[in-house]
Amino acid sequence: MLSRNSILKSCSLAIGVSMISISMQAMSGTVCLYEHANYKGWKKCYSTNKSNFVSLGINDKVSSIKVSPGTRAVLFQHTNYQGYKRVYTKNTAWVGKGVNDQYSSLKVKSKRIPKHTVCLYQHANYKGWRKCFRADKPNFVSLGINDQVSSVKVSPGTRAVLFQHTNYQGYKRVYTKNTAWVGKGVNDQYSSLKVKSKRIPKHTVCLYQHANYKGWRKCFRADKPNFVSLGINDQVSSVKVSPGTRAVLFQHTNYQGYKRVYTKNTAWVGKGVNDQYSSLKVKSKRIPKHTVCLYQHANYKGWRKCFRADKPNFVQLHINDQVSSVKVSPGAKAVLFQHINYRGYKRVYTTNTPWIGRSVNDQYSSLRVR
Repeated sequence: MLSRNSILKSCSLAIGVSMISISMQAMSGTVCLYEHANYKGWKKCYSTNKSNFVSLGINDKVSSIKVSPGTRAVLFQHTNYQGYKRVYTKNTAWVGKGVNDQYSSLKVKSKRIPKHTVCLYQHANYKGWRKCFRADKPNFVSLGINDQVSSVKVSPGTRAVLFQHTNYQGYKRVYTKNTAWVGKGVNDQYSSLKVKSKRIPKHTVCLYQHANYKGWRKCFRADKPNFVSLGINDQVSSVKVSPGTRAVLFQHTNYQGYKRVYTKNTAWVGKGVNDQYSSLKVKSKRIPKHTVCLYQHANYKGWRKCFRADKPNFVQLHINDQVSSVKVSPGAKAVLFQHINYRGYKRVYTTNTPWIGRSVNDQYSSLRVR
């Protein structure tokens, strides 16, 4: 039988562990600054930006730093975030000779998530355990996180598709931005995940205010002659273009002035044209005259190989028995054959064909362009 002292000690220990746990959770999203190296001297902890260390009485006195998980401390030489800066993502026992006792302002930021990444969190507001994935996960049971997800972070340009059951079964929800709480209806109910790139609909151009697809985002499927009326004149810095589409951007309204053509995602339009576009034409990507383009997958996905002359042997081109869709320029004909050297059955294509059909899919070995 336990003595009264043993019971009291056990209770004290349990309370102590609980308080430590609560304290650690409270520290999430926090930066602690220390007067001396090795976390000695005074300690000042902040969870928001601090523009002026002079007013806080700690100017030019910081020597070591502690950073809570998932947080970045950006320290600046001068007040108001001026001068050189240094970024800390982990505990640092000494900031170093070059910057010791020289910091005057601080920004507290969330640690950036790598591209094409989804991070799941145990509790709301990104608390508890954190698990980050760049690929699909069909079974949360095997990962030890089944029915435990409460908040989600998604890197720019990525979609997190979370499913009720394992193997992508049951209801699903799509997240395209950081979500501090998934909501009462689905909290602690997810069991599988798909990580996808954020889709741009077919025949669509998306314009962005800043480089790297930051700031506002405006997507269009039709021509726009006047950016002034849309409130985006002379503000475009990056462009995303759906497959098979061309974005033609013009210097002035009504398609006047110089123009630039974009056929792929462009993280920065460039110094010469940045913040200078005033109108847009959305066009289908042209195939050159008398040309046939073959695609690895249906809907013009996968590799793309374009030809203007006959090709008797797909084996040598490393595309044998792999063709699933075809594009043909106006006035041209694609004659595809079952075997090399134009043997076996053949099929003739005179228009774009997003899927050649089950009976001939992945079976072509030579081509004549007519």
